Amino acid sequence: MKKSFTLTCLILASVIGAGFASGKEIQVFFTKYGVISFVTIVVAYFLFSWAFKKFLLYGNLTKPKTFFDATSNLFGKFSKVINTFILVCYFIILAGMFAGVHEVYLNVFNSTLAKILVVVTVILAALENSGGIKVINTINNIFVPITMLVLIISAFLTFKTTNQFSSATNLTTFGGGILAVFTYVGINILLSGSMLISVGEKYSKTNINVASKFSAIILVLIMFLFNLVLINNNINTSMPMLSLSFEINWWWGIITLVCIWFSIYSAITSVTFVLSNLMFKSSNCFSGNLIVCVIAYIVSLFGFNNIVEFLYPIIGVVGIVFIIVLAFKLKTVLKQKRYTMQT
Repeated sequence: MKKSFTLTCLILASVIGAGFASGKEIQVFFTKYGVISFVTIVVAYFLFSWAFKKFLLYGNLTKPKTFFDATSNLFGKFSKVINTFILVCYFIILAGMFAGVHEVYLNVFNSTLAKILVVVTVILAALENSGGIKVINTINNIFVPITMLVLIISAFLTFKTTNQFSSATNLTTFGGGILAVFTYVGINILLSGSMLISVGEKYSKTNINVASKFSAIILVLIMFLFNLVLINNNINTSMPMLSLSFEINWWWGIITLVCIWFSIYSAITSVTFVLSNLMFKSSNCFSGNLIVCVIAYIVSLFGFNNIVEFLYPIIGVVGIVFIIVLAFKLKTVLKQKRYTMQT
């Protein structure tokens, strides 16, 4: 049970980044499609649960030393091109996280101090990752449940401050909403997949099944509540849920801000862990983690809105392709394992 809890927290920590916790991703990939978004959120549950399980099982069965070992097995001669593209995608995602931290701080501090505090976040992430996966899990086990609870409470509180429900059914088509949910899941699976493949061998199939389903339920619950709030509020800010929280009162806004910051920070540590491992063959090297964070911070100056709205959808397509290839490859691996056991 304890291992399933730890794995659930690790999955959530690797997914709930800047766009998710602030509500911006929900707004971009779900809310703008109107009432159909509630259907696509249900679809997201099945996609998340299935994909989390596939990545963890693949890591459990193949035990790759690095994520690039996994991509080499999956894509063969095309792996070098895929690896380069994935590396770029991870830096874009990490840059989005740092840009998100800057947006969070701007709600309370001036631009200069916000930039300084982002640099502090860079150093903290490098330090935490230097302690390895055990330190990451320890911190996640404490703060992820608290963060999830605050985000859920925030959704209920902000919903009470809205005026009237609007269906917004005419914004786009059913097909657009379906495409959006696959893209969104693709982004988050690409974001968390490398970490899941890396840790898959540490957990039993029971742990994997429980954590995959439970983490998907929590994600979809928060997505549903956020969507309900956002579809009922015509709000156009970089961090809509944070803006609505500050409308309740300043103190609740600060509590939500801290939880959103941790959501972003936990995703930063996950992505930095993977990038450092890929680039420097070690995830607990402080200098390697720091170099990764500094490069991503420079890219983050492109701006949070621009990264989420324009670059994330492209990354989502890559994630979809990756999931499909992994699903077919996992079938082959399972067949080979059964054959080996029979002989």
